[in-house]
Amino acid sequence: MLNEKTHEVSGAIEIPGLLSFLADNSFTTKVKGLNEFPKNDLPPMIVHYFFDLMVSMGVFCFIISGVYMLFLLIKKLRKYLTHKVTLYAILLTGPASTLAIEFGWFLTEMGRQPWIIRGYMRVSQAATQAGGITLVTIMFGILYLVLLVTSAYVLIRMYKNKPAYQDVDKVIEKRGGTK
Repeated sequence: MLNEKTHEVSGAIEIPGLLSFLADNSFTTKVKGLNEFPKNDLPPMIVHYFFDLMVSMGVFCFIISGVYMLFLLIKKLRKYLTHKVTLYAILLTGPASTLAIEFGWFLTEMGRQPWIIRGYMRVSQAATQAGGITLVTIMFGILYLVLLVTSAYVLIRMYKNKPAYQDVDKVIEKRGGTK
């Protein structure tokens, strides 16, 4: 957990020398901490939470993929491939992976603040003064709404009379597995 007042992290899993190795391929490299930078060059502390959320979603997807592979490889466990819990967990990996991408994007964009190009140009210098941004934002919102409605309509029509788990059962039966 991050204490935003003292900038201290508590409950972290620390591996001595690993950050140095990641930064410079040497276990003895000194890595500068946030306290060694001027206060007006620091990113907002919320980026720490975006990193945690991004990694959590990625680990969740990795675990679900691993469990699925385990069920697929061990014949005695194949019956769990079409279990409701397994199918719901697999279903959740879609939104979780999208959230991981979005959290990573927020991490990247907010983490570089206040710089647009580190050490050369601040965001305040690069911000556009062009008009019409509101219209473009509204048009993209409408586009995404149309895409949401049409893709939901297509998927509902596809699976209305034939649930997806029936296709999964057929694939498992072809491979010689059990239901």
